[in-house]
Amino acid sequence: MSTVFKTAFKFACALGLPAVVFLMVSSVHAGGADDYIIEASSTVVEPGTTGETFITLDHPEDVEAYSFGLVYDSNDIDPLSAEVGSAVLDATGPAGPDFFFVDLMPAAVPVTGNGLTVACILSLSFPIVTIPAGIQQEITAITFDCLPSATPGAEIAIDFSDQLGDPQILLVASVIGQDQFLVPFSGLITVFEEPPPPTGPSFVRGDANGDGALDISDPVRIGVYVARGVNQLACLAAGDVDDDGLIQLSDVVLLLTYLFSDGAAPAAPYPDCGADPTTDLDCLNSPCQFQP
Repeated sequence: MSTVFKTAFKFACALGLPAVVFLMVSSVHAGGADDYIIEASSTVVEPGTTGETFITLDHPEDVEAYSFGLVYDSNDIDPLSAEVGSAVLDATGPAGPDFFFVDLMPAAVPVTGNGLTVACILSLSFPIVTIPAGIQQEITAITFDCLPSATPGAEIAIDFSDQLGDPQILLVASVIGQDQFLVPFSGLITVFEEPPPPTGPSFVRGDANGDGALDISDPVRIGVYVARGVNQLACLAAGDVDDDGLIQLSDVVLLLTYLFSDGAAPAAPYPDCGADPTTDLDCLNSPCQFQP
């Protein structure tokens, strides 16, 4: 199935078009209406934290069972567990499926990554329970560790495989006891990359008069600037207490509330010298610039 077709499928559903309308329109694509699609979600995760991959199924007929293998293309991603997804629980109720198998260390996983295999049968006896036909049906939720060794900015593929396990676990859904082979769509894990530290002149937010201390003189100085437009502040950014890019009466109120009514502290940089994270106002002169 082409990427264009898959995108159109999701777009039609987002518009609330009935499934039958979509299937009629999509029939111009070879075999499109009959495809069974399995997809891994994409996510962003920080090194040293856990994340989740959600496996979804698009299927034109009711499904009674499914199986798949999944590979994370990096040893920095370590699968911890897999649980049945919301579509399975909706069909079976709180008791869950009669058979749910997970192997977190299947045979034939590439040495450059980690992976797992999953198999699920909703019911092993009559009445047969199925997942009703639909799209983006969440069938499995996988929790993984992103190890501290993961490289910030790295993009790690999440690929399906029918080569894992012994015997191998195939990419199939069962419909009335017959295999329907699944068309896989990979996901992607992006390892969070810390933004570079802000650059620019160093100052302390709120120290509007530049004397190195935050006290009652600073809201007075900001108020004079707002009211009269004179006594130009040497560091405009220091007078922007909430860092919204404007110097106004609300900055005076915020600073007074902080100093005398246990209000919120000024935005960064405070209480130590630092650069403006938003760099929206100038700072021509500040006592921080003369500190060793």
